[in-house]
This record gives sequence, structure tokens and C-alpha cells, in this order.
Amino acid sequence: MKRLKFFVGLLTLLVLFSFSFSITEEEAIVQRLEKEIVPLINKDRVRFNIPGLSVALVSGGKIIWKKGFGYRDREENLAATPETIYRVGSISKLFNAVAIMRESEKGRFNLDVPLEKYCPQIKFKNKFTEPAEISLRHLITHRAGILRESPVGHYFDDSEPSLKATAESMKGTPLIYPPGTRTKYSNIGVGISGYVLEKVSQIDYCRYLKKFVLNPLGMKASSFSLKDISQEKLAKGYMRDLAGQQWEAPHFRFGYIPAANLYSSVIELSKFVNFILNEGQPLLSKKAFQEMVKIQFNRQGASVGFGLGFHISKIHGYRTIGHNGAVYGFSSNLLVIPEEKLGVVVCNNLDGANGFNYKLVNYILGIALEVKTGQKLVEIPKIKVLPEEELKNYEGKYKGPGEPVWIVAKEGHLVYQPYGAARELDYLGQDVFITDDLLGYGEKIVFKRQGKAIEGLEINGNFYRKVEVKEEKNKFPTEWRELLGEYGPDFNIMKVYVKDGRITVLIEWFYEYPLLPEGGLKFKFPDYGLYMGEEVLFRKEGERVKDVLIGAVCFKKRD
Repeated sequence: MKRLKFFVGLLTLLVLFSFSFSITEEEAIVQRLEKEIVPLINKDRVRFNIPGLSVALVSGGKIIWKKGFGYRDREENLAATPETIYRVGSISKLFNAVAIMRESEKGRFNLDVPLEKYCPQIKFKNKFTEPAEISLRHLITHRAGILRESPVGHYFDDSEPSLKATAESMKGTPLIYPPGTRTKYSNIGVGISGYVLEKVSQIDYCRYLKKFVLNPLGMKASSFSLKDISQEKLAKGYMRDLAGQQWEAPHFRFGYIPAANLYSSVIELSKFVNFILNEGQPLLSKKAFQEMVKIQFNRQGASVGFGLGFHISKIHGYRTIGHNGAVYGFSSNLLVIPEEKLGVVVCNNLDGANGFNYKLVNYILGIALEVKTGQKLVEIPKIKVLPEEELKNYEGKYKGPGEPVWIVAKEGHLVYQPYGAARELDYLGQDVFITDDLLGYGEKIVFKRQGKAIEGLEINGNFYRKVEVKEEKNKFPTEWRELLGEYGPDFNIMKVYVKDGRITVLIEWFYEYPLLPEGGLKFKFPDYGLYMGEEVLFRKEGERVKDVLIGAVCFKKRD
């Protein structure tokens, strides 16, 4: 009996001892983030010269990890913290969609009636045979088929026109595609939907969002209006170009306020993550919220696409809901995995840095999922270094399906240059590279050899064969020469040049597209990218090219 009591007592002590040294699931996640993610962030901040960033991870309805890195103002040595306020760009669109759904639930307007019921003055030019009726649903799902930017109040317009003037400037602009047929991302489409909200509610848009969306969610430090924001917490934005130069970002209010003008922090946006995890409570019914996070116009059964405002995708095999944001000097990402009650928010104060944000989101959520599920999902790659002379073996032009791509050796890295955004590559070994850049992360590129020579490359399941480049192929019509040069304002210069025998533009600092000739001074963007399908018209004054119209935005030629 005494021996039995001894063993029972010993077992009890062992159990208590083991519990005293066990850690919770949340603690295990945090330990791994501190060990694996913090060093990664510190390394990449140096590599990419990122001034500052803030990050927060939500699990089960509460923030379990939050951190600031670097500076909200580099010149003044002011540290970035989880409370730092950033411009969060297109994350704004989520809040606009919630406000519209709120009004819809109250019966104040219908998502599916023609826009002209609310804005009869906004009529579009329709070149298609079928009648074109655009609804609010089309506008907030990027299915309206309209221009990306409005004639006034657009991304390049620092005059700060009203929401009304911006929306109504779309009168007479052309449809690019029939409504409902294609996804064509449009800032002004969201802007028009917010204008409808303002008209129907008869409340100033910024005040409406503050009173009926942000404040009820506890986001009292956030606003669509700069005057409401604490200057002591506001981050300074930094621009950059492809050469690596950085300078202070311009700061002005966009005419399409609903699409891009929100100011917030990762702490505040974590409250919106909880709104998602709570299926729309306390602002919407669960039924309305579920409609918002269902892919719209989904005839093919796709798992990736737009809901009402929200972008739906997958990461590590799990369904995600969220959006990213990019405005002058700022990049942001908000992503939620409802199934596992996880959400992460990353904000930084550098232009064109959402590839880096996605890398963090991918690894942070992956680590949290590994701890919660026991699956092996994350492997941070070990990067190898190749000498410059070996990198040059991969350089060249490659042809495959669609447009060609280029590989260039630059400053100890290869750079993958498709049309769109160029991305740096990291070497993993055995002719395998991975995109790792401020503009994109995670695509593997495998080079194929014939003997010792590089024969081609494979990316996303497509093969591109290396081709010989002849200098004479870059010849172009002499009438194009007067079109070449720089256009637009100092804070966002667009470049026009010839590449691969085609007239080409570099727009919004990073995005390169070949233009399709339409005759004379008229061209068109290809059916992909930021300005897909939009007309490009160079205009003359006498014998001199004075400007170019992209869609409805005028870029003056620079001297």
C-alpha cells in the first residue's frame, strides 16, 4: 500500500512537472515567429532598404503577436510600432464594400439594379452590340468593364477634387469590355460605388465610414480623412525606382476616396480581421457577409477571384479572404484564413513592396498553421550564391506561350523580366531559382540544359526556349521616334521607349507593357496588366507631341 501511494505521488509530481514546462499553442507560434521570422525581416529590411514596417497576427479572435521594425520616419529616427498609422491603399475597398452591404441590408439600395437609377448623369460610351447595364455589384467586383482611372481625381491627379466631381467625370468614357464578362480592376469603379453611398445616405462619405463602420468596429484611430489622424503616429511614405533610389512620397487625397484613402494601423486592422472571423458581426447579418465572401460571376467554379470587395484565394491549401494595398510610399496586406481563425496584417512605408509583404504573410500563416495542425507547410529556402560569370550563362531572351521573357544578371542576382513587373531571383541550387523581390515572391524558375548549355526555362508549368537576339530586330518605324521620352508629373513619371522592336511603356515606376499599334498615333494596352485593353492616344500640337491619353488620363510630355 505504501509502495502504491509512493508511485501515485511520484506520477502526480511528474505530471505537474511536465505541465509546468509545457507551452500553449499561442506561445509555440510566437516562439517560432521570433526565431524564424524576425531574423528574416531584419535581413530583408537591409537587402531591400525598407524604411519601416508593422505586423500583427490574430488567432482565435485576439492578437497573439505584434511588432514594429525600423522607422516610421527614417530622417527623424522615429520607430515604427504596431500603433503606427499607414496609408493602406486598396484595403480601403473592403470597408467601402461593407458600408454598401450595410445600406443594402437596410433596403436603401439594390446591388443589381442599373447604376443610372442612382446616378443618371453617369453614362458610358458603349461600342458593343448588347445594351450595357452596370450595377453596384459590377462596380465593387471589378466586373463593370470600365477604365481603371477617372479623367479627374485619378492616381496621378494631386488637385484633390471631390468624390462627386471624380465620379461624374466618368460621363462619356468608354466601356473596355461588356459589363459582367471580364475582371478588369478599376479604382474609379469602387469610387463610383462610394459616391452612390454618399448620395443615398446624404452623408459625407468619410463621415459615414467613420460613424457607421470604423467606430462600431472599435477602429477609432482610423479614418478615410487625414484630418482625423494623429500626426504623432503617422508614417512617412517613401518612393523608389528600379534603380534603387528612394525619396519622400507625395501625399494627397485621391478623388476616388472609397478605393484607396484609408489610414490605419495593424492593431486597428486586426479588429477588421475579427469582423471577418465573426462573419460580419456586429455590422452585417451572417447571410449578407457570406454573400460578400463568395466569388461573384463564378461560372467556372473558380477558387480564386473577387467577392463583394474581398479577394478570395488560397494559401497552403486553405481558403483565404482579404486584400492588399499599394499607394504612394506605402504597401499593405490583410489576409484571413477563416477555417483556422487566423489572420495577419502587414504594413510598410515603401512604394511597390507587396511582394515582400506576401512573403511575410505566407510564412507567418504557414508557421501558425504548422503549430495548429501538425502539418509540414513551411520551408524557408536556403539561398546559395553564384559568381557573376556563372549568372551570365542564364542571361538572354526566352520565348514560350504568350509574351517573351528576359533574364538579366544584375548586382549579384538574376532578374526575371516578363512584361509587367520584373523580379529578382534567388538561387536554390541545381539550376533552380525563386522570385524574391519587393514586387513578387515565390515563383520557382527551373532552367533546362542541353549538354552544358542553357536550353530554356520552366515557370508555372510553361516552357520558354532561349533564343538568339539579333540587334537589327530592335528597328522600329521612324514615326515612333517622336513619341519616345518621358511623360507625366514629377511624382510619377511614365517612360515610352522601344523594346524588342515594339513601342513600350513603363508606368507607375515598375510596370512595363508593350503597346499594340492601332494606326497612326493610336495604340492599345494588351489584354493583361494594370491598364488592360485601354486605348493609348498620343496627341500633337503643331509638329510636336504634347501629351498622351491613357484611357482618360492625360500625361503631358516632359521637356
